[in-house]
Amino acid sequence: MKKLYSLLFALLTFAGMTNAQVVFDIAANPWGLTLGTGEDAEAGNVSSITQDDVVINLSLNAESGTPPRMWTGPQLRIYANNVIEIVADKDIKSVTFTFTLGSSKDADGNTINYLVGPQGEQVVTKEACATSGKTVTFTTAHTKGHLRITKIEVGFDGDTPGPGPDPQTIDWTSSATAPLTVAQALEKAAQLEAGADSGKDVYVKGKISQIDEVSPKLEDGSGYGNATYYISDDGTTTNQFYVYRGKSLKGADFTSEDEIKVGDEVIVVGLIKNYVKDENSTLEFNQGNFLYSLNGDTGGVDPQPGESKTIAQVIAGGAAAGVVTTGTVYASCPNGVIIGDGTGFIYAYKPSESAEVGDVVKITGNVSQYGGCFQFGQGCTLEKTGTASVTYPAVKEIDGAAFDALVEAPAVTYVKVAGTLKISGNYKNLEIAGATNMGSLQVSDAVLGSAGDGDAVEVTGFFAYKSGSSTIYGNILATEVKVTGDTPDPEVPEYTTIAAVKEAVTADRVNVVFKANNLLVTYVNGKNVYVFDGKDGLLLFANDASLNEGIKAGDKITADFKGQLYLYNGLTEIATSAIENLTVNSSDNAVEAQKVTIADVNNNPKDYENELVEIEGLYAQAEALASRNITFMDDSDNEVVVRDNWNVLTSVAFNTESEYTVTGFVAIFAKDGSTTTQIYPRTAEDVSNGETPQPYELVGEGTLEKPYTVADVQYLINQEDCPKDPVWVKGFIMGAAKSTMNNIIKEQGDDLQVSNIVLADDAAEVASANMIPVQLASTNEVTKNVRANLNLVDNFENLGKEVWVFGTIEKYFSVPGVKNTSDYSFDGQSTGVNAIKADAENANIYTIAGQRVNAVGKGLYIVGNKKVLAE
Repeated sequence: MKKLYSLLFALLTFAGMTNAQVVFDIAANPWGLTLGTGEDAEAGNVSSITQDDVVINLSLNAESGTPPRMWTGPQLRIYANNVIEIVADKDIKSVTFTFTLGSSKDADGNTINYLVGPQGEQVVTKEACATSGKTVTFTTAHTKGHLRITKIEVGFDGDTPGPGPDPQTIDWTSSATAPLTVAQALEKAAQLEAGADSGKDVYVKGKISQIDEVSPKLEDGSGYGNATYYISDDGTTTNQFYVYRGKSLKGADFTSEDEIKVGDEVIVVGLIKNYVKDENSTLEFNQGNFLYSLNGDTGGVDPQPGESKTIAQVIAGGAAAGVVTTGTVYASCPNGVIIGDGTGFIYAYKPSESAEVGDVVKITGNVSQYGGCFQFGQGCTLEKTGTASVTYPAVKEIDGAAFDALVEAPAVTYVKVAGTLKISGNYKNLEIAGATNMGSLQVSDAVLGSAGDGDAVEVTGFFAYKSGSSTIYGNILATEVKVTGDTPDPEVPEYTTIAAVKEAVTADRVNVVFKANNLLVTYVNGKNVYVFDGKDGLLLFANDASLNEGIKAGDKITADFKGQLYLYNGLTEIATSAIENLTVNSSDNAVEAQKVTIADVNNNPKDYENELVEIEGLYAQAEALASRNITFMDDSDNEVVVRDNWNVLTSVAFNTESEYTVTGFVAIFAKDGSTTTQIYPRTAEDVSNGETPQPYELVGEGTLEKPYTVADVQYLINQEDCPKDPVWVKGFIMGAAKSTMNNIIKEQGDDLQVSNIVLADDAAEVASANMIPVQLASTNEVTKNVRANLNLVDNFENLGKEVWVFGTIEKYFSVPGVKNTSDYSFDGQSTGVNAIKADAENANIYTIAGQRVNAVGKGLYIVGNKKVLAE
């Protein structure tokens, strides 16, 4: 029934819609354009594409340019000096590009992340450029490399959604004590227009019917702390509702894969959305939802929301659902408001209605901690009850050091700070002299006024929360932005030796320049570059992996690395934002590991951090990784943790009786007062028990006739030439993984999963290290059809069968696997749709309405007691 509901929901969603825009889906390549491969300079050249009477002309504006090309992917590569001209027979009102950076840089080597619009404006990825006219032209800003465009959306005046249901007329009334049933949630969600959401938090009660994935937040910082699963009224997979990346009780992170299980009774609270991608509709709890209760446990939240609390009481109460407070709006921006009531201030993120400074409002919603501060989350209800005059509290004038201190210990604070405004697309950031962190302005156009990119400004407003990872931002809801003139650039310290860098490093982020002089590059992996000066090692972690292009292990380099120096969980590193004056002095120099003992690195970790070492005489204390870690011990009972930081050991089975030699980089992991020394191996060969591995030879070619094997997939995942496009993979169905490859279910019952199958090359295989998971997604009708015919819950007879699957080779459950599975075969000749039609010749066939027919056409059918979708 899930397929039928999805089909009906999609029809309801798109009924009454006019053609709001023309979409050039480059990634789908509906024009059948030739794809280039890089071997032929002319292959894939494109001069024009047409969609629904809209024409995109692609040309050069200078003789030195390179023609635009359709490249393997597919994607449209736009080079320096290219021109994109969009022509229609009516006024174009907006153009939205979806692209990645590729290798685009300006003449100075700086990465360029925008096109130049018709008025000279910067147009970044997924940002709509407002325009007017029947012909609109965009040009490139980069002088080197290219951008990779996958979609262009052209919007027109007057093309608006037709008379579909108004989401505000849908009765979303629910509460913790009177939640909706899953059936009610499905019925109401089906009335939402494409892309619309409920506008307020909704409570829905049901039983977990299947779990796609639980990604617990682990002590080492890995994992996302969320779960994706389904709920239904009766706990079966009929009439399910999708819960996307939800959190645990009170909005907390999931910390264990076993925190939820199929059959658990839950109340989920969050925004309900009709999510649309590639014309496929999914009714779901949007990301940001969480469990209000789990088998009756609310985590201490009062199921009877009390009357309105003061803001001080709200903050003191911490994370909670159904919280009510009233206050006056003191600051307003497109993403939310700051309200105050005399006892304190709190941020409300994307409430149901906008409000202006001076509005008296009642806020009802869920409170959770984000960026160090408690706030009302998206979907909270805002009700205007009046107006009042606003008197701001005494402002706290802060400098760079005080700003960093506020980022370190966030609290909603009314501040004034000076800096240089940096505007890129919708982002308005603030560089603050003496600060290691960036400011981020949440500001309305009225408050921003005439302030522009590069202006020295004085910003007054409410510090509300921090965000970001590699670069940390302190977010300020501005009440005033005053242009003051030029701001001198802060003095940035320079270091010429790794020893000086290690001596200067602290937990605080500090902008620095590291002037490397003829240093040996010992390893390069994506964003990671390790260098060694003969005595000390250093990790240079690039904000963008493209910065490291042209650097490889064995090079001796001279360069200026600009970025932020800090201790990352105790490990010294520089997060590089730019690499200037790079010179490769020599290449192919020997990279040799220092021979040390566990005692050496454990007793003096700072002396060896970021250096390549080799330790002999070690014994594995387990047969497989646990959370990407495994402990090794020497004859003196000294222990060291080997961490699979680059996912090179996921398929390795360790022999606890063998003696190993481990090679890798020394890392330090400090948390909660304890420090652990770790070793990061570069490849599987870095953890050797003396057996010389033979060079792996691929068995398959990724075609239906010559599919890759499970061993092929495990090998390819770590290779630079691992296929990016879907390929065919063959194996025997061994079961289904429940949240982890350490828990493969092979028996019928509640633990069996519908969202995946597990394959092995040998039908008698028992070691999970020799198996790979295959995702059975439900993102569109094609993948839903594959899931319906391969999953073991509905097709347990598939256990042990040999199957061919068509999908992308990716990490799944943190190990090599196949995702986005869009086709299958049980004989290596006929694929899923043909197999359906072949089966239909010897089976009773019914329409979804129950009418018996003689043959399968196009649509949803019941064939031999199975739901199938034929196209």
